[in-house]
Amino acid sequence: MKFTAEIDYKNKINPLYNSDYDVLKKLKKNTPLNFDVTQPRNYQFHKKAMALFNLGFENQEKINSFPNYRKIMTMKAGFYSTEITDKGIAYFADSLSYSSMDNNKFAEVYSKVLDVIAKELGLGSSEVDEEIISFM
Repeated sequence: MKFTAEIDYKNKINPLYNSDYDVLKKLKKNTPLNFDVTQPRNYQFHKKAMALFNLGFENQEKINSFPNYRKIMTMKAGFYSTEITDKGIAYFADSLSYSSMDNNKFAEVYSKVLDVIAKELGLGSSEVDEEIISFM
């Protein structure tokens, strides 16, 4: 059973849509429930992360492709997986898609990528963060 809801200040579950209400009213009252809770990603924060990658990409000359730059910076920040192949170990950057991580994980990725890009540019993280705001 899946539905979209918000929790109010009294920790009461409030369905967001009529279809969610229909799902919720089918549940027995005073019965224990298990939840997998997720929060939607913050679109503005995602835009800020893309601005960070763009800022870094435009101020370097080693990597010619933006998608490759984004993947390399993500991996340098420590967010990658490996797979053993017949030719050795292959490295894959973690996905930054909305479905692949929640806001907390994305904030961790952003912070570490910010540090990597700042170091690559020879700047402090706070300087780069200020630059991103004007870049957006």
